[in-house]
Amino acid sequence: MFTARTKELSSKEDLINWLESMITPLIPYFSDGKASIHIGVNEAKYGKDVAGFETFARILWGLLPMTIGGHPSKSINLFVEGIKNGTNKNHPEYWGDSYDFSQKIVEMAAFASALLIDSDQVLGYFTSDERSSLLDWLAEGIQFRVADNNWHFFRVLVFTALKKLNWSYNEMLLKESLNRIEDFYLGDGWYSDGETNQRDYYISFAMHYYGLIYAKAIEKEEAEQSQIYKKRAEQFAKDFIYWFDEEGGALPFGRSLTYRFAQSAFWSAAIFAGIQPFSLGVMKGLLFRNLRWWMKQSIFTGDGVLTIGYAYPNLSMSESYNAPGSPYWSFKSFLILALEDEHPFWSIEEEMLPKLEETKVLKHAYMILNHDLESKHVYALTSGQYANYEPNFAECKYAKFAYSNHFSFNIGKEGFNINKIALDSVLALSEQDDYYRVRRKCVELRCEDTFIYSKWLPWHDVSIRTWLVALGAWHVRIHEITTQRFLDSIEGGFSTTYGPDFTYSNTDFMSMCHGGNGSSAIVNLIGERNPDYKESQPNTNLTYPCKMETPVLTGTLDPGVHWMASAVVATPFKDRMEELLLEIPKINLSDNQITIYYRKKTVSISY
Repeated sequence: MFTARTKELSSKEDLINWLESMITPLIPYFSDGKASIHIGVNEAKYGKDVAGFETFARILWGLLPMTIGGHPSKSINLFVEGIKNGTNKNHPEYWGDSYDFSQKIVEMAAFASALLIDSDQVLGYFTSDERSSLLDWLAEGIQFRVADNNWHFFRVLVFTALKKLNWSYNEMLLKESLNRIEDFYLGDGWYSDGETNQRDYYISFAMHYYGLIYAKAIEKEEAEQSQIYKKRAEQFAKDFIYWFDEEGGALPFGRSLTYRFAQSAFWSAAIFAGIQPFSLGVMKGLLFRNLRWWMKQSIFTGDGVLTIGYAYPNLSMSESYNAPGSPYWSFKSFLILALEDEHPFWSIEEEMLPKLEETKVLKHAYMILNHDLESKHVYALTSGQYANYEPNFAECKYAKFAYSNHFSFNIGKEGFNINKIALDSVLALSEQDDYYRVRRKCVELRCEDTFIYSKWLPWHDVSIRTWLVALGAWHVRIHEITTQRFLDSIEGGFSTTYGPDFTYSNTDFMSMCHGGNGSSAIVNLIGERNPDYKESQPNTNLTYPCKMETPVLTGTLDPGVHWMASAVVATPFKDRMEELLLEIPKINLSDNQITIYYRKKTVSISY
């Protein structure tokens, strides 16, 4: 069984060996002219031919930095041959002309980034005519319309590379995309990825990643503009660090999670660009621990091809733009290999996470992050995020109340019966017909220092106001439901794995599941609800392929106004749950005021 592992990943040599071990299994899948790599039969919306090119191009995110850093890949000549043929209009494997919103525009960024890092080394593999073919293909292909989001950076990178090489480029389109990127800047280091409420990994491995490559490339000619991008990334880093736990795991949230260890690509780009929001040792630890976490996951086929999925192969969670080779965008984390062997990064010792706040409010992301320092559990409370289009299982990827680094989240179909819907960290409602709706888009949103508020409408005549409050290991959810319909309700906590060691326990106000991945409980604080637990089908959780069990509270609602409140807790360590249950939060509703009591802390919310 292929493992794609060296020894414990800790050095540049280890990183190179790991990368090579992932490239080598792809060699049998090269086309005759070496310009495409076809590794699977599932398709993306842009078809098989472009998918074969995509796989080829995404390998370059690792292969070219490694080559630039003084260690040419064993396969470099195969890829050089592929580039020569792919950009030759007279060759049968010519990649073809581009067009508006073409996937080829996306993949051009890998070529442009390498040219910006060291064009002499990259172009040294080509004759004068071959260089012209490559640069002309980039120049002609990037002239078309791009998606109005992080795609503007593809224009910026390609045009800037061409500009530095004194090649023909479109200054007007370059400025247009730079200006549009500014429109997406929110402040405090945060961008939006286009005109959307999404604040997912695209902010780190797209907006900032490309921005840092660009900033490094222009630091001499446009020092002031370069510093703007670097300062923004430094600000962002101080929030983004909260998405990672002490062992390298990161928060599964949002779309495109099949890009896997691209989660840590931001740290690679930050080190490459020379910014230092934290010590070099801390950033090295963030990068390497995340890569080591991914090395332990079952993400490869038996012959070593990276699969679509998260912690295991799983087509269900993929997007319409995920072709067989799409996961190789994870190679963006290998940008660090462009650093010379003498760079201090390679010799410095890794450091653990610096002291972080237990609770961190990320207002631009509509999130409250909590680092449970005693259990190494990281979870996010979130409201208001939703994709501006419909990725698969969008309500599961963006609209749950909470997301966990350890317990992950389940996917399921909204509107299906209770056995098909993902019940973890949601409030699901049905018209007593076993077809359930959950929160999707929010019509009102407020992110404060102690809570997140949202208003959502599962039906036009059912209005729900929700408050989410982080209290350390615990969090509290409060719902005011105004309904003109008779409804069944079910609310879930975090899910645990099902297996021989699974147990369930309950009281008249609490439901608790104990599985192989830890313990999870939900406690009824206000409202008439019954404790229970529900099973999710295999392969619905992003991290665990087995069946999952979710502690839930169930109830019924007549037309009118109802209040519900629950306290939710989960820990990877079962023996800690008994201690946590000694300090269940309490709540009081009176005079338009919600008051929550936990330990010596009091949170007051006016409504």
